[in-house]
Amino acid sequence: MKRVKKGTPSTHPLYSEEIRALRKLQRDYPASPYVFQSSRHGPLALDTVGGIVESAGELAGLPFPVHAHMLSSWNGILFG
Repeated sequence: MKRVKKGTPSTHPLYSEEIRALRKLQRDYPASPYVFQSSRHGPLALDTVGGIVESAGELAGLPFPVHAHMLSSWNGILFG
């Protein structure tokens, strides 16, 4: 994981179900080097990802504002 604010770089494990899903995406879309790509076939900008996460929180009717940083620890919260 690349850190924005000069934090210590780290790696996060991928579990077998996630690896299978990524391999299926690679088979289904062999020409794309990105999992998530823009309409111009490039990587999504950080602001775009943030907007998608905020919109998803609003559409879900969550009673609090959601931002992309909240996703960074989801695995530890749900399964830790």
